[in-house]
Amino acid sequence: MHTVGHLHVFQREDVDRWIDHREGEVKFGEDLQILKTCDSGSLVDTLAESAASGIQYVVVGVPEDVGVRANLGREGARTAWGPFLSAFLNLQSNRFLDAEKILLLGEVAAQDLQKRAEEAEGKADPLPDLRQLTADLDERVYPIIESIVNAGLEPIVIGGNHNNAYPILKGVEASLLKSGRISDRGIGCVNCDAHLDFRPLEGRHSGNSFSYAHQEAILQAYAVIGLQEQYNNAEMLERFASAGFRYWAYEDFAVRGKLTFESALRQALKYLRQTNLPIGMEIDLDSMANVPASAEIPFGLSAQQVFRFIHAFAKSLNTLYLHITEGAPDLGPAGERKIGRLTAMCVVTYVKAREP
Repeated sequence: MHTVGHLHVFQREDVDRWIDHREGEVKFGEDLQILKTCDSGSLVDTLAESAASGIQYVVVGVPEDVGVRANLGREGARTAWGPFLSAFLNLQSNRFLDAEKILLLGEVAAQDLQKRAEEAEGKADPLPDLRQLTADLDERVYPIIESIVNAGLEPIVIGGNHNNAYPILKGVEASLLKSGRISDRGIGCVNCDAHLDFRPLEGRHSGNSFSYAHQEAILQAYAVIGLQEQYNNAEMLERFASAGFRYWAYEDFAVRGKLTFESALRQALKYLRQTNLPIGMEIDLDSMANVPASAEIPFGLSAQQVFRFIHAFAKSLNTLYLHITEGAPDLGPAGERKIGRLTAMCVVTYVKAREP
């Protein structure tokens, strides 16, 4: 592993250790691309060379749960990156998906922040420290995302908590403005989530990424599918509505039958298309029933519905990135296998939908 600033860049040996070789089969990890060693000054140039060689997607991990600690939530998301690698790199490489279009970049360096977060929790009031550490993590994530987009590539971000949506949105928008791909401030986002994550601007944590992005004029359109009504407080719902954003509640299509899941997708697509904004995609694994996550629930969307969500929006909109978050393998039975496979299939579904 080669470290560039706050990025651990994977080498071939880092990938090979995850692959279970089998005679007569080629695994995904054998065919996908690995970045050539580079220093921080040449990261964008090296990524741009990858883009010129046919690579379109860059996978990067954020192994942390600092942000959820700062939101008084359950830790565990820092361990989602490993199970993803195990599942993703051992998929079959075949004619259904071109592994050579995907580059496995590596992971954001967060171990030191994790250690300081664990130490902070021994204090009488750890929240100020935890929220500062989350803000410190923002400053590590967004330049990496900006570099990926500067190179003309699409980030696929795995692991950690939903605090990372803010630096991803920030990095993407900064790159689009710099390159002239957008002329005015702001991009849009669609989120498959039981929660709005629109809590107050009280210091950074996993529950207010979209609040901060909106306050800074980064987030101009925001659609949430799968919101669960009693898991979002009244003040947050009011501020979300005042911002002009929209959600489609789980109860409306799964309980009351006021609309179907497909009609919710169509309505959200219409709302986002009308904005004429490029759109980012967020997948919170706690939107699904019985999935080990920071806010696991026994009811929610099925895996098939989440895959359908990914396909519909990635196929129909000018999506900018995919972010899969909140998986916490240690919080449920067979958690590593479940989180790894679900996350890997989310990525596969996204990339397939983006293909012509």
